[in-house]
Amino acid sequence: MYHQLPWEQRSQIFALLQKKIKRKEIALIVGTSEATISRELKNNSTPSGKYIRTKAHDMAMQRRNRTVKNSKLSDELVWRIKKYIINDQWSPRQISGYLRKNEGDKGVPPVHLQHHPQ
Repeated sequence: MYHQLPWEQRSQIFALLQKKIKRKEIALIVGTSEATISRELKNNSTPSGKYIRTKAHDMAMQRRNRTVKNSKLSDELVWRIKKYIINDQWSPRQISGYLRKNEGDKGVPPVHLQHHPQ
């Protein structure tokens, strides 16, 4: 399962990069995969390519706050979604668009609906 790096690991990465340690070694020291280190550097470096732990952490927190929270769907909403899928033959994208437009529900992306049991 994916999880964001905590402040402590970002601080370690920053310190090790300052010492010119390679990504593979950083991954071993921090206790994560090299892919995670690469992704962290790609996603959270400044436009000039510098990795600054405070900016990296701020950028990650901004992304976290922008995402839709994973909340459990109510039984009533699950029932309606099943009806739309089974009886009305709607696609997950149609259902998501309908809920967003007519009911102000921004929290049901089509991907979530595709994984919901019918």
